[in-house]
Amino acid sequence: MRRGDVALAVLPQADGEEKSRPVLLLGQLPGYGDWLVLGISSQVAKAVDDWDLKLDPTLPEYRDTGLKAQSIVRLGFIAGRKDDPTP
Repeated sequence: MRRGDVALAVLPQADGEEKSRPVLLLGQLPGYGDWLVLGISSQVAKAVDDWDLKLDPTLPEYRDTGLKAQSIVRLGFIAGRKDDPTP
């Protein structure tokens, strides 16, 4: 795995439950091996204008993400994960 990859990671949800979700890998923190990640959501209608990043499914790179639906990268959902996200 490397920075910029889309992977799956267990993330806390608003209801307190944890769920496996797609994430964008920002980088591995030096000295600890933890990953800094941004959550990815298919709830495009809930995107925050001028903040969340809408992913364009018409771009050739989009199919390499493994995402199944049009999605957004939630810049407000940043997390550190001790467990290894899976590609």
